[in-house]
Order: sequence, then C-alpha cells, then structure tokens
Amino acid sequence: MLVETTAIVLRRMRYGDTSIIATLLTADRGVESIIAKGARSAKSRMAALLEPFEELQVQYYVKPGRELHILRSAERVAIRHRIHSSYDHLLAALALVEIVLRLELPGHPAPDVFVALSDALAALDAAESTLTVIPIAFALRFAAAHGFSLEGDSRVIGALSDQSSEEYIFGVRFDEGKIVALDDRERSDAVQLAPMVARALLEIAATPFERLKSLSFAESVLCDCWAIAQRYLEYHFERRLRRTHSGRL
Repeated sequence: MLVETTAIVLRRMRYGDTSIIATLLTADRGVESIIAKGARSAKSRMAALLEPFEELQVQYYVKPGRELHILRSAERVAIRHRIHSSYDHLLAALALVEIVLRLELPGHPAPDVFVALSDALAALDAAESTLTVIPIAFALRFAAAHGFSLEGDSRVIGALSDQSSEEYIFGVRFDEGKIVALDDRERSDAVQLAPMVARALLEIAATPFERLKSLSFAESVLCDCWAIAQRYLEYHFERRLRRTHSGRL
C-alpha cells in the first residue's frame, strides 16, 4: 500500500553504505520508521531532506506486519533556517522531539500531536527569544492531546487575578490535572508552586504558539515551569524523560 502524508523528521541514522533510516511523526499515522534506500549516494538529494525537524510531504510503501517502510519520495514543506543555524534554537527543538520520541507510541494516529509539533517548530524558528517557553507549551499541549489537560480550578483563577494572590498556597495535582489553591490540610496532597509559577503554567497552556512571544516571565519561573511540565508528562505516561533545565535546555 502506498501512503502519502505530511511528516516531520524526528531523527535519522545511517544504514549500510548509502541508505538512511528515519523516524517520522506523520499527520495521518503517528510515528513511523522508513528506510530511504540510496539516500546517501552522490546523485541523491534525499539526505538533505531527511534532517531532523524538516517538515515533508512523503510517499512510502507499507506492508502489513512490518515496522520499517520503504520511502518512495519526499518534498520539503517548510524550511527551518534558524533552528539549524542557532545552537539555542537547536536545543529547544531537540527538547520538542525528545518528548515525541520518548512518549508517543509508534503506529497510533496522533493528529493533534502532529499539529502541535508543527506549530511549535514554526514558532521556534520564527522566535528571536522566548525559546524556553515553547518547549513548555508543547509539553502541556502534548499532554492535552492525550487527555491530560492542565487546568486551574475556579479558586485558583480568582486568586491569580487578585492582588492578594500571595496569601494563597498553590499546588498542582498530577492525578487530577489541576492547579489548585491549598489550605493547611491539603498541603501534602500536591506539589507546591509559587504564585508566579502557577500563573505562568496556566497562561502558557492557554496561549497559542504564535502569541507566546507576548508572555514575559522570569527565567527562574520558566525553569520551574519546565521541571513541572517534565514531571507531569512522566507521571501520566509512566516513562522517563532526559532531565533538562530551562534556559539552556
């Protein structure tokens, strides 16, 4: 069967003398592995296309029962100039694909994850700064795409919009997917958060990728947000991520 779909390259490796095996996140079929035969030969331009973070229109042959499919053709859909030329942009992009590679099961359609990754890479490539906030936003959207949205209860929303928010103690309950306002009896039931971290998490979760550049938070706040986002994913997907820090991901 010949499949045609849009795909984002997550990683690649050499195979044999001239071939490449690439892992793709496809719009229609989720994570797939393909082999591009002869892609590294002198006459082929395929090696330049099968770079991580590239968004492609691909055709490949699928046979039932096989996990490795044969690439027929690929055409570039989007060019990521800044990601490939900036070390900081590259680190942020690697944090995005790390989440997909570690947590997304192969062979399961994940259209919302594909859209989120495409939008995140586009926002990252267009950004001169705000590099830290984009992986946080993607992590929260990845969780939401699998039914684990991070939200705030009504008491939290009211408290964070009030000047007296410092009087509250905030926490995140991973099992409920909620940022909550805690009282003395509840403090041990959730991971505690500073008010600015609770506010930042909720704003980042609700802000479209193209508008993330309008958000401004201290680097220490974003560092805490990234740590919480990583732990939140690990809790729900029961798999470890490589521990990275905000700022220099």
